[in-house]
Amino acid sequence: MGPLTTISRNIASNAVGYVVAIGAALLMTPFVIHTLGDDSYAIWSLVVSLTGYYGILDLGIRSAVGQYVTRYWTNQDIGGVNRTMSTAVAMTLPIAVLLLLLSALIAWLAPALFTLAPSEVPEARLAIVVMGTAVALSFPFGVLGSATYARQRFDIANLVGIGERLLNLALAYWVLAEGHGLIGIAIVTASTQTIAWLLRCWIAFRLLPGLSLSPRWCNRDSMRELTSFSVYNFLINIADQIVLSTDLLVIGIMMPDIDAVTYYSVGGACITYFMMIINAVAWTLTPYATACDASGDRPALRRLWVSGSKNIFLLAGLIGGGLIFLGHDFLSVWIDPGKVSGEKYTSSATIMAVLAGATLLRAMMTCGKQVLFGMRKVRFLARLSMLEAVSNLVLSLILIKPFGLLGVALGTLIPIAGTQLILQPRFLAHTLELSLRQFVVRAAPGGLMVLATMGAVSWGVTDLLPVSGWPSLILKATVVTAPALLVGVLLGTTREEKQRVRRKLGLVASTSE
Repeated sequence: MGPLTTISRNIASNAVGYVVAIGAALLMTPFVIHTLGDDSYAIWSLVVSLTGYYGILDLGIRSAVGQYVTRYWTNQDIGGVNRTMSTAVAMTLPIAVLLLLLSALIAWLAPALFTLAPSEVPEARLAIVVMGTAVALSFPFGVLGSATYARQRFDIANLVGIGERLLNLALAYWVLAEGHGLIGIAIVTASTQTIAWLLRCWIAFRLLPGLSLSPRWCNRDSMRELTSFSVYNFLINIADQIVLSTDLLVIGIMMPDIDAVTYYSVGGACITYFMMIINAVAWTLTPYATACDASGDRPALRRLWVSGSKNIFLLAGLIGGGLIFLGHDFLSVWIDPGKVSGEKYTSSATIMAVLAGATLLRAMMTCGKQVLFGMRKVRFLARLSMLEAVSNLVLSLILIKPFGLLGVALGTLIPIAGTQLILQPRFLAHTLELSLRQFVVRAAPGGLMVLATMGAVSWGVTDLLPVSGWPSLILKATVVTAPALLVGVLLGTTREEKQRVRRKLGLVASTSE
């Protein structure tokens, strides 16, 4: 199987996995909010956000495992695979124990950390312990999960992920319908995650024949090898977790009413899935970038950066434009008109629009980030990520007082504008010896035209197509999106790219390659 076929298969399987994830969220979020109530849902959001911080203690080990297992397996060095895997498991077991203790401590301190009613404290504490335990177990299990990455079997990884989400969807609906509340959904989520990790471990031994885990394989050389690569990934992971989790924690601590978390969480509900769809494409480009760098093919890296960024920005423009221009209607139908009224807090639709704008900027530079990973420029990426994360935290704390929830969203947008529009592209353009102006001229117009078209059409049909339910929302979304898609394809792709699409669709005869 050729590299383009492998990349296409991985992109397709990633896309299916994320579509299922988004579908599950769209189905469950309104039900969970309605069943738990705003306060309990806010607590659940805080628990998920809090345990999400645990990822920083991964120390970048799993990323390093993926790289070295891939290298050793390619060279048919099963001894190297066993040394890497065994050493990594030995390194992550103490981290898992630390996380168990940390969860118990945070659960005990929960009343002091968050604004909780006395009746909410027992459930919040138990939910933190349950979710913390599941995350702790994922650390040693996650080492074996790198087998699908090493064998480039993202389709298998996504199949497991889809099964996990569907099982979680069914069980979560059942426990909530039976009235088991916050504790029920925490136990279901933790259990399905653990089952999925056990299945990934079994798959690892099937994909890597000869794999053996034993203390005799552990050695200092493997530890030094893993650590030398993981340190910068660790810093990047810290920054990512701060960016992903800080907003809700800042709101939970700084706002007097905990249901403010729900308003912000609703506005940001689709943003994570937005970026997941973009990453479904971008992450599959990293191995190709690595191969180009290894062979010294700078022209190929330049083409990848420009072409990849252009096509990803086209896709991001459609998704982000939908969240910006249709967000108010969507949230009114999906969740609750009260969340977008702006009477109590900043409208959730406004929060969604600001965060979608930030994600658009990040999406345009995602291909560049993968190119930098392929070129092993992880030191620069670590510094850039930490700068963005610290700026995000500081600005959120400063802006929440005068602007409330909007200030927290702006605290996310402003640092991204600086790092993704200025610092990263300038560094990459210099490294690849490409004019930054050339990059912008070739990569940006298509996505900008998509956004402009969606904005113009949305403004024009506001009064003509009022939204009162799902059918009218789907109609308006189609009317707004279809012209933008057409403009993006016509103006944002080259003649060769249009010809390739026609061949894939069977509209023209394919030529031998």
